[in-house]
Amino acid sequence: MRLRLKSLHKTALDGSSFIRDLDLEINKKEFVSLIGPYGSGKSTVLRLIAGLDELQSGEIYIDDVRVDGLEPRERHVAMIFENSTLMPDMTVQENIAFRMKQQRIPKEERLALVREMAELLEIEGLLKKKPRALSLLETQKVILARAMAGRPRVLLLDDPYAHLPEKVKLEMHFVISLLFQKMDTTIVCSTNDPMTAMALGTMIVVMDEGRVVQADAPMEIYDHPGTLFAAELIGQPPINVWEAKLKMHGAELALCFGKTKLALPAGTQARLAEAGYTDREVIAAIRPENIDDSESTAEAMKGSRMKARVLVRQMLGAVAYLDLKSDDVRMVAAVNPRTAAAPGQKIKVVLDPQKLLLFDVESKELLTK
Repeated sequence: MRLRLKSLHKTALDGSSFIRDLDLEINKKEFVSLIGPYGSGKSTVLRLIAGLDELQSGEIYIDDVRVDGLEPRERHVAMIFENSTLMPDMTVQENIAFRMKQQRIPKEERLALVREMAELLEIEGLLKKKPRALSLLETQKVILARAMAGRPRVLLLDDPYAHLPEKVKLEMHFVISLLFQKMDTTIVCSTNDPMTAMALGTMIVVMDEGRVVQADAPMEIYDHPGTLFAAELIGQPPINVWEAKLKMHGAELALCFGKTKLALPAGTQARLAEAGYTDREVIAAIRPENIDDSESTAEAMKGSRMKARVLVRQMLGAVAYLDLKSDDVRMVAAVNPRTAAAPGQKIKVVLDPQKLLLFDVESKELLTK
């Protein structure tokens, strides 16, 4: 369902602004990942949508119906918390039907909805069992079934899988993604984990200090973060960041740091020169996978290569991470695991000029759009 948040404002107990005039529009059947550091307001936004926290000012619409004045049970919104649990003395079937019973949905309709959710989540064989007989993964599936059984218009996930073992967390990511494809429900999830945000979201909303920093498709934010804050928040391992200067090198504008001069794409040079960034300091950033240590690439792209010393090599099966140092700049490269690079060795690496991001030193806004 379409969800619209208009000028939301929430004040903390000490009187400071916690959610600051937040505007956000979420289309029907969208899976939105809210991501930001602790205290950025992600969970508060979910609680305001659900009606669990009081809204100081602003408006909340679900399918063009204003709901911020309605009681939580009248909003047709379900929410799963990190500490959500099942009723230990009830069967799985009774747990799934519990909220529908509170809503006084007729028994036959309740049973039909329970069976429907059990089939979707492949837990039909668990309906007569008690929670103590369930595995951790089965428990999470039942909690999800309970939330979805009443066919909520919006499902809110307050980082419910952060505490799970990695294998179970990944399994639940697959489960909820498949359910999202089958159900006509809009989902909003808060998380501190960039990989969870990228894996689940059809749209990512980056938040900081109660405001939306950027809202866009996952790969758009990954490749073209609007600010340095968004660039550093999304991605694992984190993006490489260092200070540099733009200088004329012959007839071309180059990115310079230490003894290194990196060539920039012609279009990027023209835009930066036109904006007056010649002989100015900038913040440079590049993701680890956009640094290549292969000899063939280094030979073909001489203008974009640099010399570096390998400090550490970490082998992770499908990828190897090289911790590199060039002059005073440290960076991590994600390379082919069969790399010959070894600690202490001096190598040549290429920084993909098309993937190099430059930010303004003062505003921290992206320059290389």
